[in-house]
Amino acid sequence: MSSQKHSVKSKKKILIVSFIALLVLAILSLFFKYTLENFIREQTNFSKVINIAGKQRMLSQRVMLLIQSMNMQKQNDGYQIIRSDLLNCLQLMKKSIQDLTNGNTLEGIAKITNSEIERNYYGKTNLYQRTIDFIEFAETSANNYNFTDFLFEYNIYKVNSLLNDLDKMVTLYINESNTQLNKIIAFNYLIFYSIIFVIFFEFFIIFKPLSAKIYNKFKELEIQIYNLKNDKSTLEIETRSAQRALGNIVPRVEYIDQFNTESVQLASYYQSAKGKGDDWWGIYEFDKTKIVLLGDVSGHEAGSALIAAAVSNYFEELSNQKSIDTHDFLDIFKFLNEFIQKIGNPKMSMSMEVLIFNENLDRVKFINAAHSFPYHIHYKDNGEIKITRFKSRGHIIGYKNPLTTNPEFDEELKVVEYEFKENSMICLFSNGLTGNTDKEEQDFGEKNLKKFFEKNNFKNTSVIKVVDKLIDEAYSFYEENPITDDITFILMKRVN
Repeated sequence: MSSQKHSVKSKKKILIVSFIALLVLAILSLFFKYTLENFIREQTNFSKVINIAGKQRMLSQRVMLLIQSMNMQKQNDGYQIIRSDLLNCLQLMKKSIQDLTNGNTLEGIAKITNSEIERNYYGKTNLYQRTIDFIEFAETSANNYNFTDFLFEYNIYKVNSLLNDLDKMVTLYINESNTQLNKIIAFNYLIFYSIIFVIFFEFFIIFKPLSAKIYNKFKELEIQIYNLKNDKSTLEIETRSAQRALGNIVPRVEYIDQFNTESVQLASYYQSAKGKGDDWWGIYEFDKTKIVLLGDVSGHEAGSALIAAAVSNYFEELSNQKSIDTHDFLDIFKFLNEFIQKIGNPKMSMSMEVLIFNENLDRVKFINAAHSFPYHIHYKDNGEIKITRFKSRGHIIGYKNPLTTNPEFDEELKVVEYEFKENSMICLFSNGLTGNTDKEEQDFGEKNLKKFFEKNNFKNTSVIKVVDKLIDEAYSFYEENPITDDITFILMKRVN
């Protein structure tokens, strides 16, 4: 009887100890699950905040361009369209600065701050009030239809100071992101090692007969940690590349100084769709040879930004070597194809086209990887307008889905050479320009784009004015229907 009582007590003790051990393990596991979910939420929030900070800088550039355009233009229908765009940009700037400084519960944006961020917003730099003053002054000027005082107040030095401080905020948010996420990961490691300790305790002291099941649990946790480390590595690559990529993917609607000569000018337009940011383009110089690239990355948002940043960085490194003779661009495309397949997911790919101009800028080599064919518009002396396309049907870069890939764009990449004639213009564009729709879901289409060039003789028109006219043409078609895909186009014009 005494032995039986002792056995019952032993069983109760084992059950109590087992229950406590299981409870501890369950609590640690739930806590570990919570911290993993919190990591994902924090990562998402940091991505949103960094994107808003970059968008704030982009909008300030856009506002200055629109104001300069309105200041030189008469009050007509085009003027009112630009004014409407300006007021919309100012509202977006106002919303962005409020989201950054106060957060936005409805949109799931939490405020991110530290002492340095607070000093930049409210201390000596006073970026918050400067941004508000910039917005309010621009709104007042727009309502009064007079920008003389605004342009006098915001000269190039004051605007550059504001842009530099907005750039600095992007860097501060990236640094704070790294700091906070590293803390979360370190805390996850602590929980992980605590779970390992409990598991070994149970295995050797209590649950030896169930060691196989506990071992499987350990392997499951090990895989979770491995995936967490991979997520951290991906985030580190993305944040390291973000600042470098910013200079190549932020919008500019202006002459590009590094490309322009007496005979050739280049201007561009970029507009990111909400939640997108997949288009990118860049100009690179190899000694006296100039390269223009335009790409469109498909896939999820963070991955798309990572691919665009990595490819942009890759071409910058190549251009630092100066000589183009050492590079075979077909081999470079093959390398990028393997590179994207390696770092991307199975649904990620990129279309891209490259124009390689000779020293005199009168001939161009063209390589195309499943991108839209550029237009070449030649303005003849008799007033005739001749429109042709640079054509090459190379395959897409990265993952190719055999069920959706267009067979026309499944050919091997090749180099095709064309003449860049005097009094002519080249138009590169992403499919966002032609693919966005009006309220009836009719897309702008290449047909309307071609008609735009057919009905307007831009022989004696500056390329920056052509950019403005094409913007008006496209957005007049879209009306107020929001764009769903990034819009990018680049115009290069050669005169006598």
